Amino acid sequence: MTGFTVRGLMEYLFARRAPNLPPQGLADLVDRLLWCLDRNGSAEVQAVRTEWLQSGNLDKLRIALTISALLMLRIFVRSLSLSCSFCGLVTRPGGE
Repeated sequence: MTGFTVRGLMEYLFARRAPNLPPQGLADLVDRLLWCLDRNGSAEVQAVRTEWLQSGNLDKLRIALTISALLMLRIFVRSLSLSCSFCGLVTRPGGE
Protein backbone atom coordinates (compact mmCIF):
# COMPACT_ATOMS: atom_id res chain seq x y z
CA MET A 1 0.00 0.00 0.00
CA THR A 2 1.28 3.41 -0.82
CA GLY A 3 0.14 6.76 0.45
CA PHE A 4 -0.77 5.49 3.93
CA THR A 5 1.25 6.40 6.98
CA VAL A 6 0.79 5.80 10.67
CA ARG A 7 1.04 9.57 11.14
CA GLY A 8 -1.72 10.15 8.61
CA LEU A 9 -3.90 7.49 10.23
CA MET A 10 -3.48 8.96 13.71
CA GLU A 11 -4.23 12.48 12.51
CA TYR A 12 -7.26 11.22 10.57
CA LEU A 13 -8.62 9.33 13.58
CA PHE A 14 -8.05 12.37 15.79
CA ALA A 15 -9.82 14.69 13.35
CA ARG A 16 -12.77 12.31 12.84
CA ARG A 17 -13.21 11.06 16.42
CA ALA A 18 -16.67 11.17 17.96
CA PRO A 19 -17.31 14.45 19.83
CA ASN A 20 -17.82 12.75 23.20
CA LEU A 21 -15.06 10.14 22.85
CA PRO A 22 -12.87 10.28 25.95
CA PRO A 23 -9.07 10.38 25.47
CA GLN A 24 -8.90 6.72 26.53
CA GLY A 25 -11.02 5.73 23.52
CA LEU A 26 -8.50 6.80 20.89
CA ALA A 27 -5.53 5.88 23.09
CA ASP A 28 -6.88 2.31 23.40
CA LEU A 29 -7.08 2.05 19.62
CA VAL A 30 -3.49 3.27 19.25
CA ASP A 31 -2.40 0.82 21.97
CA ARG A 32 -3.97 -2.04 20.02
CA LEU A 33 -2.38 -0.90 16.76
CA LEU A 34 1.07 -0.83 18.36
CA TRP A 35 1.02 -4.58 18.89
CA CYS A 36 0.28 -5.05 15.16
CA LEU A 37 3.03 -2.79 13.82
CA ASP A 38 6.66 -3.46 13.06
CA ARG A 39 9.45 -1.34 14.58
CA ASN A 40 9.11 1.39 11.97
CA GLY A 41 5.39 1.71 12.63
CA SER A 42 5.94 1.76 16.38
CA ALA A 43 8.61 4.41 15.99
CA GLU A 44 6.22 6.49 13.92
CA VAL A 45 3.55 6.24 16.64
CA GLN A 46 6.15 7.34 19.18
CA ALA A 47 7.10 10.32 16.99
CA VAL A 48 3.47 11.40 16.60
CA ARG A 49 2.88 10.92 20.33
CA THR A 50 5.87 13.14 21.10
CA GLU A 51 4.56 15.79 18.71
CA TRP A 52 1.14 15.64 20.32
CA LEU A 53 2.71 16.06 23.77
CA GLN A 54 4.38 19.25 22.54
CA SER A 55 1.57 20.50 20.28
CA GLY A 56 -0.23 22.78 22.72
CA ASN A 57 -3.50 21.06 21.70
CA LEU A 58 -5.13 19.95 24.96
CA ASP A 59 -7.08 17.09 23.33
CA LYS A 60 -3.97 15.67 21.64
CA LEU A 61 -2.04 16.05 24.89
CA ARG A 62 -4.65 14.09 26.85
CA ILE A 63 -4.68 11.29 24.28
CA ALA A 64 -0.87 11.14 24.08
CA LEU A 65 -0.64 10.91 27.86
CA THR A 66 -3.14 8.04 27.86
CA ILE A 67 -1.33 5.86 25.30
CA SER A 68 0.10 3.17 27.57
CA ALA A 69 1.29 0.42 25.22
CA LEU A 70 4.34 2.44 24.23
CA LEU A 71 5.56 2.46 27.78
CA MET A 72 4.89 -1.25 28.21
CA LEU A 73 6.57 -2.04 24.90
CA ARG A 74 9.67 -0.08 25.87
CA ILE A 75 9.83 -1.86 29.24
CA PHE A 76 9.45 -5.25 27.53
CA VAL A 77 12.15 -4.56 24.95
CA ARG A 78 14.56 -3.27 27.59
CA SER A 79 13.93 -6.24 29.88
CA LEU A 80 14.33 -8.67 26.98
CA SER A 81 17.57 -6.99 25.98
CA LEU A 82 18.86 -7.11 29.55
CA SER A 83 17.85 -10.77 29.91
CA CYS A 84 19.60 -11.74 26.70
CA SER A 85 22.71 -9.78 27.66
CA PHE A 86 22.72 -11.41 31.08
CA CYS A 87 22.46 -14.89 29.58
CA GLY A 88 25.17 -14.17 27.02
CA LEU A 89 22.81 -14.49 24.08
CA VAL A 90 23.46 -10.98 22.84
CA THR A 91 26.79 -9.29 22.60
CA ARG A 92 27.21 -5.61 22.09
CA PRO A 93 29.48 -4.11 19.46
CA GLY A 94 33.03 -4.01 20.75
CA GLY A 95 32.54 -7.14 22.83
CA GLU A 96 30.93 -5.36 25.79
